[in-house]
Amino acid sequence: MADASAGRVSIIDSGVPSVDRCRSDRTVAGIHPGLVQRSPAWAPMTASSPDEHVGQRPTWLCRACAQPWPCPDARRELLQEFQGFTSVLTIYLSAQMCEAIQDFALHHDAPPPNLYQRFLGWVRSPESGEEPSA
Repeated sequence: MADASAGRVSIIDSGVPSVDRCRSDRTVAGIHPGLVQRSPAWAPMTASSPDEHVGQRPTWLCRACAQPWPCPDARRELLQEFQGFTSVLTIYLSAQMCEAIQDFALHHDAPPPNLYQRFLGWVRSPESGEEPSA
């Protein structure tokens, strides 16, 4: 692996760039930010405005409307962003649900019982012929 302190990355077996050690004030040139594995020391990849419907950790309430995330507005935005790529949306939301489960385990007594429906139950498979519903 390359020495990350020199600002280099290496490709691990999966083909995804990995950074051994990184400081938030360093940039990784030539690599799409979404492909670099983040460590807790990294700053967020993108900043969101207070009116964006994004999940606020560790509560997983929407930052804009304080409803459980993904709220109806976030669902509409996600459906538009991932239009035609329902399987990718499902993978993304599955990862978000896993993060939420970890946050609830660390910061609350137990996760809410409806997490599957909340994160994934509203997304329909393209094979089913059903349209996703926000």
